[in-house]
Amino acid sequence: MPVRIGLVFTVAKPGAADWPYLNYDYVSRIKELLPKIMEAFPQVEFVPLVTWDEKGEFQKVEEFEASPWSPQLTAGLPTDVDGYVLYLLTEWAGQAGINSVLEKKKPTVMVDDIFGGTGNFLVYYPRARREGYPVIGVAPSNFSDALHAISLLVGVLRVKGSVILDVTDRDVAKGWADGLSSLGVTVKTVPSGEVAQEFGGVSDDEARPFYEKWVGGAYALKRVKEEDIMRSAKLHVALMKLAKKYGADAVAVDCWPLVAESERLPAYPCLSLTEMDNEGMVGTCEADLGAALTQLVIRRLMDRPSFTSDPVIDTSKNEIVYAHCRGPWKVFGKNGPSNPYVLRDHDETQKGVAVQSLMPLGEKVTTCRFWPETKTLLIHSGVAVKNINIGNERACRTKLGVKTDAYATMENYYRFPCTYYCWHRLTVYGDYRRNLEGAAALLGFRVYEEDIKYPMNT
Repeated sequence: MPVRIGLVFTVAKPGAADWPYLNYDYVSRIKELLPKIMEAFPQVEFVPLVTWDEKGEFQKVEEFEASPWSPQLTAGLPTDVDGYVLYLLTEWAGQAGINSVLEKKKPTVMVDDIFGGTGNFLVYYPRARREGYPVIGVAPSNFSDALHAISLLVGVLRVKGSVILDVTDRDVAKGWADGLSSLGVTVKTVPSGEVAQEFGGVSDDEARPFYEKWVGGAYALKRVKEEDIMRSAKLHVALMKLAKKYGADAVAVDCWPLVAESERLPAYPCLSLTEMDNEGMVGTCEADLGAALTQLVIRRLMDRPSFTSDPVIDTSKNEIVYAHCRGPWKVFGKNGPSNPYVLRDHDETQKGVAVQSLMPLGEKVTTCRFWPETKTLLIHSGVAVKNINIGNERACRTKLGVKTDAYATMENYYRFPCTYYCWHRLTVYGDYRRNLEGAAALLGFRVYEEDIKYPMNT
């Protein structure tokens, strides 16, 4: 279903002593803004309204433009929307309408049309944040910044309705169910037997294009068998068929107990999950549903892949190494360049096929994790400085070294609330800290900055 957003403009009546100035032409300003907003988000259904009086009444924009200030043409505030944009055009008028929107406690962007809505903005936006409403604010002199803030709202709202396909024989979803369902995310659990059955029906011809793509694009192959790569390709075809069957936006696989410990799955899923990340979907290791949520948010907001890691803190160099059995090789998105990668066996078992992605250096990266059950976002950032040498056999195959405040992150690592998979973090290429903190606010999550030095015992 399309995202539906209430777009509310505040205006002041003729003769009112208010910003921007006396008898300002609000009709022309709305006619200027509204088409630009709608053109920027053609996939969104906007419900445009104006509000101005002390009663908190609303009027449809088309009626306002045709007959401004007609009191008989009033409309209620729509509640069958996913969120709101409050576009503040005037200094003080429309306060009852602002309150009505905020009290719905739906994700909301508040925009100050500067030198117009500034008074209302600096009264109501801080108040909304103090009271814990899911709201972000922007006061832009550049209209593109207003569109960017709205894009964060659209991205967060697109998380609602997402389906995660969880391949596991355990009751992994139990600990996540309430937190994920509160965000409108559904988990569909699929046992390993169903995947194995689907795998058995995959032909060599179906799998061969992926085999050839992966082998042909690799920088090197190290201690991997051709038949294992082919089995990984067949598993990918099987998982994609199941994702289509269940309408999944993300696939999480409980890989360690299903492959490394028991071989209930016929191949390691690392190549398949990486292919999903490279091609615009979400693939998640270890049935980590919190990681899947984080990857979904990043994908909806920035349309980039992120990768799960077991962070390793190096206090000698003040760096963090993000280590895991795989990582995308299209870190800037599906249509971006590919970086080199090596197909290798797993370091823990020396079996199957893992991925060592040799990611770009000198780039800013953002590392985070959304915890739905505690409504928290953990976040830090840094600069990619090295890929750990291909000959290093210790720990997972992909190892990206990042310069950051490793000491602060180490001290904060378990200071903040989390329950499952506390070690894992998700890394995305780009300086997206503000975007992700904005998404957290719209979701009603609290933000904890892991690379900030907090007083001890707080």
